[in-house]
Amino acid sequence: MKKYIAILLSVFVLFGVSACNSTTPNEPEPTKQEETQDNTDSKDIHDNDIAAETTELAEFDITGDEFIDAMNNVLEITHPDLVLTDLKIEESEKDGVKQIIYYTMKNDVFVSYTVNKDSNNIYLFDTIIENDSLNENTHFNASIYFATAVSILDSETEINDLIENLNMTDYTSTNGTFYKSNKAEYAKVTADNKFSFIIRATNNNN
Repeated sequence: MKKYIAILLSVFVLFGVSACNSTTPNEPEPTKQEETQDNTDSKDIHDNDIAAETTELAEFDITGDEFIDAMNNVLEITHPDLVLTDLKIEESEKDGVKQIIYYTMKNDVFVSYTVNKDSNNIYLFDTIIENDSLNENTHFNASIYFATAVSILDSETEINDLIENLNMTDYTSTNGTFYKSNKAEYAKVTADNKFSFIIRATNNNN
């Protein structure tokens, strides 16, 4: 447990160092929306309803290209074997929003992130493991992807809060766990014979 937490924390520290050498262009904050009722169950979230609960899409202040570059810069240092390559692209439209999904499979972990085609800003990230492939190693790899993405998309959130509130170290439980920060909603979900970590942008600005 302590080793698990220490490695995840190291991702945050190393990203903080690399971030000092890069800048993200300033963009206007998205319009604040009314909060939607949080009555979505685990299956709904896994079926991508997590990406469409509001009429106006919440986004992170980072483009898809900036995100994947930052992810791989950190992974090159922390876990070179997990660097994301051979990304495939799928375009679609949902609830009037044109989206582009970038995805790849790495060491039995499916990794994807979704951007708004109009702004190119990312609003959804997830990792998925089929139950047949779910074990200590694949769960750990998914956790590394998840922690790295958190450090890029929502650096104000403490990884210890996520480990505790999502019960991240337990991959055997079938109960979904959820956590919300000012910038994002997080979920650990088991549904449809799949295990997932999910990050979605939210307009929960104070």
